[in-house]
Amino acid sequence: MNRRKKPKFKFDRRIGENIWNTRRSNFNKRKYVPGQHGNKPKKKLTDYGIRLLAKQKMKVYYSNLTESKFKKIYLKALKLKGNVALNIVRLLEMRLDVLVHRSGLAPSFRSAKQLISHGYILVNDKKIDICSYECKVGDVFRVHPNHINSELIKKMCWILN
Repeated sequence: MNRRKKPKFKFDRRIGENIWNTRRSNFNKRKYVPGQHGNKPKKKLTDYGIRLLAKQKMKVYYSNLTESKFKKIYLKALKLKGNVALNIVRLLEMRLDVLVHRSGLAPSFRSAKQLISHGYILVNDKKIDICSYECKVGDVFRVHPNHINSELIKKMCWILN
């Protein structure tokens, strides 16, 4: 499994923004990027650098997408009518792990992925254990009846309340 193993708050300092919207982020503590040579004046980004940074932010925010998955989403967004950037965001927001997190069943994308991969979520009364499953308009997802009283679901509900 390809995943980002570096601390997520280090990325905040690298890009100069607090993308996680938490007070725990180190972004507010130090105004320079992490690393041995971080305390230097920032250089101006080129147009390519700005686009690359925007892509990296989206990849990290939406549960560390790999480059190949992001490319598939980009090619699918090109085929849709309208603005490509908005279509990419729409396609990313239609993923099952994002919907589970946004609905309040999980406090984070990582915990939403855990719920889905363990088979706790049903989509249209079918067990789906693929986090990147693309939901369609009108799909109904819910917690599996066998897992409603499980410790993991109780923990998630307790964290959210």
